[in-house]
Amino acid sequence: MRMKKDSKYPWYILDIVLFLAINILLWRKIGSSIDTTDLLTPLKLFVFGLATYRLADIIATEGVTEVLRAPFMERRDSTWTYATEGFRGFFGSLISCPACVGVWVAALLFYLYLFFPTAGSIFMILLCLSGFERFFSKIYNFFENMEKK
Repeated sequence: MRMKKDSKYPWYILDIVLFLAINILLWRKIGSSIDTTDLLTPLKLFVFGLATYRLADIIATEGVTEVLRAPFMERRDSTWTYATEGFRGFFGSLISCPACVGVWVAALLFYLYLFFPTAGSIFMILLCLSGFERFFSKIYNFFENMEKK
């Protein structure tokens, strides 16, 4: 199979390699100095997870971050979608996908917490509280829609 000149797939490969390289380098630098038993308590994992979910959701779907996604979007049939080719297509698909951007967000929050524990904790607690709000809002909307049927 031959790739088109403006294919976004080489960018996906670069993304994977870059993600692995950054994490390997950072882990080699700080990995031996981390006590994972204290770091990975169930409560902290829950806060990390909910904060990651919320920040990824903000980046990928919220209106306030449209300015970040706009350079990688194209107008098609009165709707906006991410570009399909080249770097714009790759980055547009990455930044518009909560699951995709969530991997980078998880790494960012983890290293933020490791290097700046107080600031990282405060930031993640705020995101976690925002995540609770979204979760309960979705539950409320679900029951409200069930009531209307």
